[in-house]
Amino acid sequence: MPKLKKIIFKFAIIFSMLFSISLNLIFSYALEISSEAILDGGFDILPDGNGNFFVLSYDQNNTKSALAYIDNTGDTPSIKQFNFFIDSSQTDSLDYKYTTANYFNNFIYLTSADGTKIFPYKIVLDKNLLGLSSEIALSEAKINSPKQLAVANNGNLFISKSSNENSIAVYDASGGQIASISSQSGQTFHTVATDISKNYLYALDNSNNMLRYSVNSDNYTFETPSSEIKTSSFKFLTDNIFVTSDGYICTLNNSDFKLDTKAQIAAELKNYPTCVTGGFDESSILVKTDDKIISRISCSDGAVTGKIELTENILALSTSGEKIISITESENAKNINLISQSDIVEISPPEPETPGGSGGNQGGYGDNKGETEDGNEGNENTGETGDNNQGNETGGNDSDKDNPEKNPSDDDSITSDIHQIDLENHIISEIPAGTTFAEFKNNLIFNGYSLVFKDTNGNVKTGNSTKIGTGYTVTFVKDGAEKESFKLIVQGDVTGTGTLTSRDISAFVNYLLGKASLDGLYLQAADLNGDGEPDVIDLFAMYKSLQK
Repeated sequence: MPKLKKIIFKFAIIFSMLFSISLNLIFSYALEISSEAILDGGFDILPDGNGNFFVLSYDQNNTKSALAYIDNTGDTPSIKQFNFFIDSSQTDSLDYKYTTANYFNNFIYLTSADGTKIFPYKIVLDKNLLGLSSEIALSEAKINSPKQLAVANNGNLFISKSSNENSIAVYDASGGQIASISSQSGQTFHTVATDISKNYLYALDNSNNMLRYSVNSDNYTFETPSSEIKTSSFKFLTDNIFVTSDGYICTLNNSDFKLDTKAQIAAELKNYPTCVTGGFDESSILVKTDDKIISRISCSDGAVTGKIELTENILALSTSGEKIISITESENAKNINLISQSDIVEISPPEPETPGGSGGNQGGYGDNKGETEDGNEGNENTGETGDNNQGNETGGNDSDKDNPEKNPSDDDSITSDIHQIDLENHIISEIPAGTTFAEFKNNLIFNGYSLVFKDTNGNVKTGNSTKIGTGYTVTFVKDGAEKESFKLIVQGDVTGTGTLTSRDISAFVNYLLGKASLDGLYLQAADLNGDGEPDVIDLFAMYKSLQK
């Protein structure tokens, strides 16, 4: 009976904490919704710019669609499900392949299945209703691709593939055709889109030349860039940054209409353009680079600077306000995830090799032959490890910045005033979350050793600014031989990323509730107070640490 009371008491504390601790911090990134709200034929994510989202989906039979609204304005995000659009009831049947959706000024624009009509629906959020505003018959156009329709900031619609294919038809919000924009060279168009603020209309002709038109102008004339811009496709993420399908981030100079920068993304794009979205500022973007991984990419050079790993396959991404939304697919359902900036795990770019021999190995010792990281056997059978402080044997007089040795001597002891070193179990713990390799080494006293770090998969990790994750291994090497190896435990890092985020708290909560397993080093990482029993007291300590 005392044990049962203890269990009940523990669960009571957990649930009370879930209400007292900011719920959106722990759970806002994962919202389960009914299968009726996200149908199996496809979907669009439509941000409203204020951190909220519309998710419009279609079924495979082209007879029904559904609209969900993700309200992220309160402490706890909520999902509102609108009335269904059902065949012969509110709209014609919707076929996702030939349907596009745009959101602007409280209107959702839907296209009929045959592409000859547009239906603007006004959104009534407080009643979870949509009201049909009008029916716009396309007199000179038929839409058969989402790339053929764009909505401007004045409510005008721009539609390519009109009866005259070298022009773009312009319709006002009431459905009247007011003008057409012609190609100056007589070429046809295959893509139209507006920037995020919907100030400019951009178009690609059949030679992939980019043109633009200011939607606030009355002359309906395309402008050509001051220097040629060619691309087969593009997706605008800000008013002047777009991404191409072949993996380039392009930055426009809007005043001169020219390309300022073009950077190749240092990763493979997955599911372009559905899984490409803006970042938390204009210096970076977010893209899907693996089934479950979202990577943050620097706009200046295309480098990967951060990652977010989800537990399910990612289907779509979008940005609104200070939140990123992703739709993921589990075995039995599709889920909505709201992602905060704190969920990003920082990644340091590779550091340049140190001049002077095998110092570029940054502590790696290869095959115990003194091999450098690129596999050159410069000092086979000499036992040299790329440590330039061992009598400067392998790299001249240059110091190895990634292996700062402290007073080399014959003393083989490894001690620390900061970290706990368990020599019997070969574990180093009490490592604060976010600790880098350089900081870790500065907190140790190790005489005459080179240090080699490996991740949980056994891959050698280098770079002073790389963060240590729970489950990493550090090996102390002297004279070409391994002397000691230790597993590393980072406080609060139960996911092995090296940082403490809401994901770690969520994983620990699921463990305490019996919904997920957590063992070994990762369970020890949750024991912040070191009493040997990871519990709600440690959960509270994790939360307090995250707030610092």
